[in-house]
Amino acid sequence: MRVSNRIQSSLGTGLAAALLALCGSSAALAERYVLIPTQLVAPDGSLVPDRAVVVEDGKIVRVGEASAFERDGDAIRIDGVLSPGLISLASSLGVAGANATSETVLPDLMVSDSFDPTDPNLALAVASGVTGAMIIPSPTNVVSGSSAFITTHAPDGEWFIDRDGAMVFSFGPPVYDLNLGPTSRSGALVVLRNALEAAKNGDGDSRLKEVLDGERRVVSYCPAIDDVDAAFRVFDRYRVETQIIHNEEARLLAEALESTPTLVAMGPFGFSTPSWQIAGAGQVAETGSSVALIGGDGTDPGRALRTTASLAVRYGLSADAARRAMTGAAAEYAGVDDTVGSIERGQRADLVVFSGDPLRLDSSVLWVMVGGEWVARPSSPAPADEEFDFSDTMSESTGESEAR
Repeated sequence: MRVSNRIQSSLGTGLAAALLALCGSSAALAERYVLIPTQLVAPDGSLVPDRAVVVEDGKIVRVGEASAFERDGDAIRIDGVLSPGLISLASSLGVAGANATSETVLPDLMVSDSFDPTDPNLALAVASGVTGAMIIPSPTNVVSGSSAFITTHAPDGEWFIDRDGAMVFSFGPPVYDLNLGPTSRSGALVVLRNALEAAKNGDGDSRLKEVLDGERRVVSYCPAIDDVDAAFRVFDRYRVETQIIHNEEARLLAEALESTPTLVAMGPFGFSTPSWQIAGAGQVAETGSSVALIGGDGTDPGRALRTTASLAVRYGLSADAARRAMTGAAAEYAGVDDTVGSIERGQRADLVVFSGDPLRLDSSVLWVMVGGEWVARPSSPAPADEEFDFSDTMSESTGESEAR
């Protein structure tokens, strides 16, 4: 099987230039693929061998035993691990200038209105295995506005999987303003309660009323454990569940979640992050809360996310939970798990081929599929405009594996 690709031949100008060339061109799209990897990442995060994944018209239509597809004419043997595309949470991919205002309550702000599809970091994200991102407004306002979920590759211009998602609330120092207020946590809470009360009484913002009626998800950005406590107290008063973004005091967060499990996003973690902080991911998971991981954006967001996950495993999070924290749990956190995040029938075909377990930092990204389209092969670029075939890392099945 041969496909056309326009990745530049040399890495001398960097991976960014290579992937920018890719994103501006048409890539491989077939009506049907049958992918037979060495292993795949199952919905629970475990690695499973001997499975086949059938992709048609951009979606996964079947997942079954590999033996049933060995002689299928469309079968492609993959010498690697097939994973759902990685998901970047609390991301600023493609976003610039969202909620650059002195107002403290901005429920009408939609981060999707600030999205720039020409951002070169989108190409870098694809190259690193990130196929989707939950972008959020800067958490510098008490009510910061609504999130969105984007795909990182959209030649048809359809970037948004969810244009108007969760309402983001911010607690703690990021919202303090010594000149305009609020200047303290208590002052910020007064601002928030007044806005919510007005919405409850029909005199406030209709989008905050959606929050109170349970029609819009809530994400609370909480730098300190006292901010987590404040978020729970505020929203418990209205019987509204809130998801949490928190990183610094995860052990205390785990204690707070023992009676109130919820969706939690944590990270990023690096090699200089204290071990006790990283260990919080496993401790939070033990409360029954769903843990998703944040890797940050940067020039290699996929590797940053995988580093965060790998370190979380080193300090107590199970490997299965860590793989899921980059994929299915992240999609659940973003509210799009009915569309992306797992290798299951009906899901959008956002897939990444790794040379090994994605938790191993010596595993590389071999191929990336977004919406059923092969869009990136960052580990071994081909000459511009040259055709190459999948047999380097994938061979068409002939009854016995030709994969190296």
